[in-house]
Amino acid sequence: MKGRFLLFLYVAFAIVFSGCRTVDTTVGQTAHRIALQALTSRNCKIVVEEVYIPSDRPEKLRTQQITDSYFVVKGDKLLAYFMREVDSSKLFFGTSPLNGGEADLQIGEPEVRKNGDVNISLRVQGSQHYRVFEWAMTLYHDSNQCFVQASKVYMAGNFSFKGRILPLPEN
Repeated sequence: MKGRFLLFLYVAFAIVFSGCRTVDTTVGQTAHRIALQALTSRNCKIVVEEVYIPSDRPEKLRTQQITDSYFVVKGDKLLAYFMREVDSSKLFFGTSPLNGGEADLQIGEPEVRKNGDVNISLRVQGSQHYRVFEWAMTLYHDSNQCFVQASKVYMAGNFSFKGRILPLPEN
């Protein structure tokens, strides 16, 4: 009798915990699909959570938490909305391509990696010909979370950030 009860208890735990993982995976897959569709349809918001800035020691990036800051992708435009923190760096201000708040955007074709992550290249053109930079974006598998490496940033240095891609409401 005790053996049957333990077997029943083991099967019940296995069913419950496998169901939780299935729900988590399904939610993640849905978030991933919605984020990818929003980005490729050029109607999304990229909420910035952390910015990684090169330091004087190449092996150690400076991490900066960012709040209330995001990019909006609308058609062929990229708009930046950043809150200035009291002791933040001037990463997106001054000589940044997004100094005016808006830039032209070109989005490459998404490439799916073996592990399910999606790589997308983006090219941002600011108000002047020298205000150009490129993004290498990775949208993580089963998530709407992305990691962006910005390079070729004129006079602003290279940087990277982690964020989430959210769809904008249709107008």
